[in-house]
Amino acid sequence: MVVSQLARRYEALDALRGICALLVALFHLKSAGLITDLALVRNGWLFVDFFFVLSGFVIAASYGDRLRSGFSVARFMALRLGRVYPLHLFMLAVFAGFECFKLLVGDRLGLSNTQAWQSPNGPVELLQSITLTQIFGFTNDLSWNGPSWSIAAEVWAYLVMAIVLALAGKRAGYAIAAIGLGSGIALLALGEPFINRTFTLSLVRCLYGFAFGMLVFAACRQQDRWLTGAKATLVEVLTIAAVLAFVALVDEASALTLIAPLAFGVAVAVFSFEQGAVSRALMRPFALLLAPRYRPKSAPSRWVNMMSSRSRRACARPACIVRP
Repeated sequence: MVVSQLARRYEALDALRGICALLVALFHLKSAGLITDLALVRNGWLFVDFFFVLSGFVIAASYGDRLRSGFSVARFMALRLGRVYPLHLFMLAVFAGFECFKLLVGDRLGLSNTQAWQSPNGPVELLQSITLTQIFGFTNDLSWNGPSWSIAAEVWAYLVMAIVLALAGKRAGYAIAAIGLGSGIALLALGEPFINRTFTLSLVRCLYGFAFGMLVFAACRQQDRWLTGAKATLVEVLTIAAVLAFVALVDEASALTLIAPLAFGVAVAVFSFEQGAVSRALMRPFALLLAPRYRPKSAPSRWVNMMSSRSRRACARPACIVRP
C-alpha cells in the first residue's frame, strides 16, 4: 500500500479561502463606508463561486479515486454532512430562539417590526432549511439563515458528484465535464441574473463551479512542478490582479459573471503548486489563521504515519499520484 500525495495540505488555498470569506462577509454588511463602497466588496457575492470551485477541487483530491474504486456514497455523504450540518443546525436553532423570543416578549415590547414565526421565517421555511431543500424554489426569497443556501447547494452537489463518480468510474471525467458545461449553458440561457442564483437554481450554479474545480484538479495532477521560481511569482501576481480586476469591474447583471468560476479555477490551479512568493506569504502562520485547517483525507492516517520523510517529500508534488 502506498499513499497519494493528497494527504498534503494546500496551505495557500486555505489562506485564499479565508480571504474570500472575509470579502463575502463584508458584502453582507450592507453598510455605507469607504470599504463597503469599494467595487470589489459590492461584487463580493461572486467569491461564493470561489468556494464552489475550491470544493470541487477538494472533493476530487480527497475522494475522487476512492469513489471511483467503490467507496460508499452513503459513507461519503455521512462524512460531508458531519462537517457542515452541525453548525448549520446550530445556527437554525439560534434563529429559532430569536423567533421564540419575539413571540413571547418582542412583540409586546415593540422590539421587532415583523411578527414571529411568519414567512419567510415560518415553520414551513424552517423545515425546508433543516432538510436543505430551501434552494429548490419553494419560496420567493431567502429564509431563516439566508447565506445557508450555499451550504444546501454544496451538499446536494456532493451527492450528485459522488453518484457520478461511483457509477461512471473511469469515464467520470466526461460526465463531470458534461455537467459543468450543461450547467453553464443553462445559466446563460435562462438570462438574468445569470450566475447570481440563491433560493432558486443555486444547485445549477454550484454544479457549474464544482465541476470546473474537479476538472482543474484532474488537470493539475498530470503536471509536474513546471511553475517554479520567478515565473511562479509572476504568474501568481498576474492571476491575483486579473481575478480582482474582474470581480471589481464586472457588471453584476452581466452574462460575463459566468466567467467567475473559470477565473477562480485558474487561481486554484496556480496556487495549488505553492511555488511563488505570493504562495509563500499566504502560507505564513498569520495568513493561515484566516481559514481552518484543510487536509484532504485520501488515505488512512496510519499509512501516512508510516511514510518516510523521503516519501512525504516525493509525494508533495501535485503530479505525484501513487495508487494502492
